[in-house]
Amino acid sequence: MPQPSEVELRLLEQYGGLLDSATTARLLGYPSADALTKARRRGHLTLPMMRIAHRRGWWATPKDVAKYLARLSLTGLVSKEKKGGRHVR
Repeated sequence: MPQPSEVELRLLEQYGGLLDSATTARLLGYPSADALTKARRRGHLTLPMMRIAHRRGWWATPKDVAKYLARLSLTGLVSKEKKGGRHVR
């Protein structure tokens, strides 16, 4: 079984086993949970998210968020430089 990544462990430690839409949006750099939802609906967000019975909104696991962030950094979609508050690609 693969070892959890450092990012996954930090997310799990800080937020627990599930991340709500607002937390996920903040971690991924979206301005709001609504913006995250719109990106997901439009197919721009490939992060697996789920609904939970009797709970509002969408949820993600720390493992999936960590994998998603790692995949973004590997494909070069995340810039390490920022200029004027906007990412430079």
